[in-house]
Amino acid sequence: QSTGDFGASLKEGLGTLGSMSVKGFDRAKQFSQEKMGSAVKTEYDQDYMALSGRVESTRTWINSTSNAARNFLQPNVGARLEDMFNEKVTAAEGSNNQNIRELASKIPIRKGSAIDKRQSYSEILGATMKQGGIEIGDSTQAGQSLLEVGTTFEKIGMLEREYLSDVYSKFFKPFSNHL
Repeated sequence: QSTGDFGASLKEGLGTLGSMSVKGFDRAKQFSQEKMGSAVKTEYDQDYMALSGRVESTRTWINSTSNAARNFLQPNVGARLEDMFNEKVTAAEGSNNQNIRELASKIPIRKGSAIDKRQSYSEILGATMKQGGIEIGDSTQAGQSLLEVGTTFEKIGMLEREYLSDVYSKFFKPFSNHL
C-alpha cells in the first residue's frame, strides 16, 4: 500500500483526526527528505516568516488564556476534568458520525459543564458555619456570629457562582469555540 493510499484511508477512517495525522505525517516526511538531502529545502520569504511567527505567538497566547480562564472558573482539577469530559460527550451527541452519537448516548452524564450547578467554596463554608451556629445555639454569641457570617458567606457564594457562570457562558465558551 502506497503512502498516498494509506493517507487517504486514514483520512476516511478517522475524519478530522486522520486528516491532522496525515498532515503531520506529510510534514515529517518532507522534513526528513530535506534533512537527508533527497529534497530541496523550502525557502520562505521574510514576510511569511514574520506572519508565521505572529500566528504561532497568537496561538500560544490564546491557548494560555483559555487554560488560565478554565483554571479560574474551576480550580478543582477533578471537577475541571469532569466538566471537560461532559462537554466533549455532549458535543459528540450532536456529531454527524452515527457510531460516535451511539457511543455518546450510552454514557450516563450531566449535560455540558456543571459550573453553574456545583456549590462554590464560599457556599460550602457558609453552610458549615450555619450548621455550627445552629448546633452551638443562637442564644450564644459564638452561635449568633456563626449564623450571621455563614449567611453572608452563602450569599457571597451564590454571587460567585452566578459570576462564574456568566464568565463561562459569555466569555470562555465563545472564546474556546474559536480555538
